[in-house]
Amino acid sequence: MVKYILMIFYKVKIKINNQIDSIVVEANSKLHAMQIVYNRGMTNVISAYKISSKSKTVLIRKKFNNKELISIFTTLNRLSNTSMSISEILKVFIKNNHSLHIKSVIQEILNSLENGQSLYESMLLFEDKFGVLILSMIKSGEINSNMSATFNEILEILTQIKHSKESFNKAIRYPIILLISTLLSFVAVFTIVIPQFETLFKNYNTSLPLFTKILIDISSFFNNYYLLILIFSLISIAIFIISYKLKSNFRYTIDNLILKIPLVGNLIIAFELYKFFLLLSRVYNVNQNIILSLDVASTSINNSYLSSKTTLIKLYLDRGYSISSSFEKIKLFDKTTLNIIKSSELSNVINRAFDDIRVINKDILENSLNSINSYIEPLLLIFIALFILL
Repeated sequence: MVKYILMIFYKVKIKINNQIDSIVVEANSKLHAMQIVYNRGMTNVISAYKISSKSKTVLIRKKFNNKELISIFTTLNRLSNTSMSISEILKVFIKNNHSLHIKSVIQEILNSLENGQSLYESMLLFEDKFGVLILSMIKSGEINSNMSATFNEILEILTQIKHSKESFNKAIRYPIILLISTLLSFVAVFTIVIPQFETLFKNYNTSLPLFTKILIDISSFFNNYYLLILIFSLISIAIFIISYKLKSNFRYTIDNLILKIPLVGNLIIAFELYKFFLLLSRVYNVNQNIILSLDVASTSINNSYLSSKTTLIKLYLDRGYSISSSFEKIKLFDKTTLNIIKSSELSNVINRAFDDIRVINKDILENSLNSINSYIEPLLLIFIALFILL
């Protein structure tokens, strides 16, 4: 199957002999463009921005999920501890792996390697599958000639992200089940219970309180127009999902509103910032390039509002602000985070700051996960009690 995609061209700003120059390249992303220029020997890369695009047809490729990536790098990490070369490791991997999808990708990487390309250059063909994090670490591993440690580092990061996602999903699963159960209970009350009471009230021919009349009217509306309500609800949900996926402004607004929800917003912020600083600390320790590290770390953030905020850090850095000032100007981080970055920057140990902040955000995430479960059930019980009393 094929689909149309855009060929994107970027203008990359570089510094040569204290002069600012630029070069145009075709790339999949800003990071990809900067890496292409870097590979050509122009190592003093400043920034990149999109200038034009045109459509072309390509084969649709299924992306690797986190489970598949962990499976791949678990095997690569184990085999890299032997005396085999990268090509030999990939051959063994292809022989023992049972996924045709994964085997076909690794085979293409192996073919590229045997044609004289580096592992990074070979994997760059599949940036959409592996992601900028893995590619940037593979590149640094080849430069440092230590692929075994690189595979292990990638595996550790993927595993930590997996555990954090599992904890996050586990924390929100119970509240979601409670909310759905409560919603279904209210539907049952309005469609089954209240109609029976309405018949009873009619038999006694008594005057009813205003609130009881309102409940009966709502129940009648549900029972008379339930099909229209169902259709309208499904259409509304479909429109919402499509708009959220396709309209960046709508998604930005919704993501911003979600962060303002008590408990839920704090949980999402803690989860996203933990991932951000996890990748920022690991990638910066490898390449010592703050711009590229921020590019990689920003890709881990799923909330578009938070992602746009962290992207602004690079903008302020390009304008000549210090790292601590750039983090402070986006007004996202607390005073503790900003003080750690500022003091570490003055001491020239900024990589240590990112790791310390990662640990702090991990503790905040764990506290948020515990808090949401301890608060959601009492709140629902209070809401139900108020409904019954009214």
